[in-house]
Amino acid sequence: MRRIALSVLGILAIIIVAALVFAATFDVNRYRPTIQSELEKRLGRKVTLGDMHLSVFPPRFRVRNISISDDPRFSTQKPFVQAQELDVSVKLLPLLRKSVQIDSLDLKRPSVELIKNQQGVWNFASVGSKHEATQPKPASGEEQFALGELTISDGEVAVTDLQGRSPRTLYDHIDVTLRNFAPNQPFSLDAAAHLPGSGSQEVSLKGNGGPLVQDQPATTPFHGTLKLKQVGIAGLAKFLNSPAFANTDGVLSGDTKIDGESGKMTVIGQMNIQNPRVRGIDLGYPVTAQYDLTDDLVVDAITIRNMILKLGSTPLAISGLVNAKPTPSQLDLNGQQCLHCGSGQAGSGIWGGAGARYQCQRHCQR
Repeated sequence: MRRIALSVLGILAIIIVAALVFAATFDVNRYRPTIQSELEKRLGRKVTLGDMHLSVFPPRFRVRNISISDDPRFSTQKPFVQAQELDVSVKLLPLLRKSVQIDSLDLKRPSVELIKNQQGVWNFASVGSKHEATQPKPASGEEQFALGELTISDGEVAVTDLQGRSPRTLYDHIDVTLRNFAPNQPFSLDAAAHLPGSGSQEVSLKGNGGPLVQDQPATTPFHGTLKLKQVGIAGLAKFLNSPAFANTDGVLSGDTKIDGESGKMTVIGQMNIQNPRVRGIDLGYPVTAQYDLTDDLVVDAITIRNMILKLGSTPLAISGLVNAKPTPSQLDLNGQQCLHCGSGQAGSGIWGGAGARYQCQRHCQR
């Protein structure tokens, strides 16, 4: 038994020494063009890498100043992704044969530019595809873009919606982990944002999705949970750059179950607001909401099957339709109680940037 143990230790020592010698003599920067080419082949985008370092346990490249170009059809001056540092996890056995096979990517403090053009196509939809204008057609049997894991740590994401004529909006402090991503395959997503302010200030989204619908990513199937933990509404409004929450505050917490298929998203959950302040006025009581609704992302319409709003101890039952496509949005609500006169009659109204107007059909007009 003692001889077996010594033999095992000897073999391990030889492997460790061989790995250290390999790391000391392997100049990873000599292989920068090969690694860039591998990344370009997998991403379908031009890739630029800075200085590189190799570690063997685990086998990983550390890359400085990475840049991934945007889809040329979007005519943008900014790269699609740029980061101060990138960790590239590779498979060990191919590496010992001087072959680079990428398993996962970890982007440190990246900046990501997301753009929707006037036809409703996102610039990330072509990632992993070989666009004819930039890449030759793949040979039969060529390996497609796939990653065991993609991690974004403390990133910022800028979103520009040319179709909706929305200005560039910046979202910061984003953490994302995407696992088992490959064409025509399901994947898992774990995303979180940490907003500034006191308390937890956590927004997280976890679930499983896919396969990715490249032409219409909003219709990609997804099943998961959105959680908000002690999120300040004022900070959330700043994060979302939303004027709808102007001069509004409170502490928001709750869970929402999301089930999306073919562009229709079913949302069921509960939220509560502590210390709510609306249009500069303190309500003086907490607000809770239980909801069951469907959002048709293709036509931008929301069906409220059931919603119970509780203002302090007063419950309000609401159902109906919300057409979010026009500005301001159009509401057709039924079964609710008028907040001004207490009527339970059906009504309709609009919600627009500076405030709301609800019209009770029988008793009052507010």
